[in-house]
Amino acid sequence: MVEICLAFQRNILKEEVRSLIHTHKRLSVDEKLERIFFLHADLDGLYHLLFKAIFEIKIRYPDAYAIVLEYRSWLVEEVYQLLLVAHANASKVDAEMFLFVVDGAVVELLGGCGVDIF
Repeated sequence: MVEICLAFQRNILKEEVRSLIHTHKRLSVDEKLERIFFLHADLDGLYHLLFKAIFEIKIRYPDAYAIVLEYRSWLVEEVYQLLLVAHANASKVDAEMFLFVVDGAVVELLGGCGVDIF
């Protein structure tokens, strides 16, 4: 059941991210990244369950944990490809930093703090 829930959340998130990147042609790369950030830094959103799973299921549900890791790797690759559109010298580390910022925002929100990205 845990795997099914995480796979469902992952699939919907992937579709949302793909939609932001590929169907919103009028948005700049920065606007797309901002929307991807807020899609993930929402405690009522789909990423919250995947984020919690990082800490709560690794040992007990390794197959479900693998779903989370796969999503995170996929997201880093998508963000990296998006960054390359605007910055030819972007690196995968830049995309990983984006995910770290998202995760940091979620931690802050879970701690009852607001998130100020500007």
